[in-house]
Amino acid sequence: MRSTTVRAAAFAAVSLLSRTPLVHAQAQPARPPAPPVPVSEPTIVPPEPVRDEVVIDEARSWLPDTTSREDVQAYGWELLAPWDVHPGNARLERHAVYTFNARYADEWRVGRVFLAGDAAHLMPPFAGQGLVSGLRDAANLAWKLAWVVRGQAGEQVLDSYDTERRPHARKIIRLALLLGALVMPQNRVAAFAVHGLMSLLRLLPAGRALFEDLKIKPQNTFDEGLFWRVRGSERLRGGAVLPQGWVRPATGGGPILSDDALGPQWALIGFGVDPSAGLPAELLQRWQAAGGRVWQWCQRSQALHLAPPAHRLEALDEALLPRRVPLGWVAIVRPDRCVLAEGPASEGEALLRRALELVAPPASALAATWSTPAYPIKEIRHAA
Repeated sequence: MRSTTVRAAAFAAVSLLSRTPLVHAQAQPARPPAPPVPVSEPTIVPPEPVRDEVVIDEARSWLPDTTSREDVQAYGWELLAPWDVHPGNARLERHAVYTFNARYADEWRVGRVFLAGDAAHLMPPFAGQGLVSGLRDAANLAWKLAWVVRGQAGEQVLDSYDTERRPHARKIIRLALLLGALVMPQNRVAAFAVHGLMSLLRLLPAGRALFEDLKIKPQNTFDEGLFWRVRGSERLRGGAVLPQGWVRPATGGGPILSDDALGPQWALIGFGVDPSAGLPAELLQRWQAAGGRVWQWCQRSQALHLAPPAHRLEALDEALLPRRVPLGWVAIVRPDRCVLAEGPASEGEALLRRALELVAPPASALAATWSTPAYPIKEIRHAA
């Protein structure tokens, strides 16, 4: 388990822009107790006074693990003193120390055991990617498990879960630590240098996009895994997510997002062409048996070289055609919308055969049942 644990102190109502673990304090003005109200009269509850919440942006320091509750409370009053907040005019309503971790497991799959979400990685909150990363884990793993259990894919596809997701989670953790260091400098000199540089960057559109639009975040593109790339034939880029656009099914209905139109299946997509044209019938049958569908992504008002309406989508924007891919291009897209492969339509048959060989189960596994586990299950005894 790779681990980075940081402890720090800061006082605020809630401050997400703090260097990992925060001391969270709320100061509320002291007030005398309300006088007793006779039972026979209607009870009027005076409204609670508005809390005075102070966010300390500079006074932060590292706290050792042995810091006591009394020490933390005393430190809180010390930080609030510049604002003339003290025990004489306020009471410290709550304070707590939060510890954020930066951890990831070295292996995310061992036999039939898979780690995902917080079991696989823990992230500081500065990039806001903890929950999102868990959702990406589920999206990557769920369809692979389903295809293997149904016998439509071999177990080798499960190995790609660790290969694809762990490096990206590691990049996000490093980003979160970097953002934490930027927003929580440890002294005034560092704060002046870092915040001054960030202010200068915000003067440029590209600099503003880095932080305000989080363009600094690593793209969800895999370096290795269940896909391949051919140099010189990259338009969508294997291992990247297929861009989503608005389309209209030829069978009728209003505009829908392409992810909803494609559904949770494999997709062989021809841009401006019918990708099934010229493919052997046996190859199409194998593709359908593996859970694949065939789609033609048409230009608006295209009238020639059309696939049957049930396999045709009309593009309503330029998210893909012709901005990203030319006419006559094909792509094989996984159920999680990751591009497996791409190339010119003339290579469609070769691409499809290679894709089926990459994910298909061994021939002997087609008639196998799941009555015998592929991995022995050992009993684990825990000490009382």
